[in-house]
Amino acid sequence: TLLGNDVIGSDGVAAIAAALCRNSTLIALHLGSSGIVDTGATALANALHRNDTLLGLFLQGNRIGSHGAKAIGDALPHNSALNRVDLSDNNVGNEGAAAL
Repeated sequence: TLLGNDVIGSDGVAAIAAALCRNSTLIALHLGSSGIVDTGATALANALHRNDTLLGLFLQGNRIGSHGAKAIGDALPHNSALNRVDLSDNNVGNEGAAAL
């Protein structure tokens, strides 16, 4: 599913994260350049704990910092399906990169 290049806001990311918890068919989620910040990344990370079908999460070109990247990194051991995460062109910093 491609939703990139559209600012979806915190409520939009929260709704997508909630749907991702119940997802059993979506294998790729493209949310590049969508204005996502740490709170949105954290919501997606929480959803990754319950999702076992998503293979790729593409979040390039957002405003995700170290806190959001760390949340996603912390979720990775709980998700055996996800094999590609793109956080390029964000501001994850050294701490966020280390968590990934």
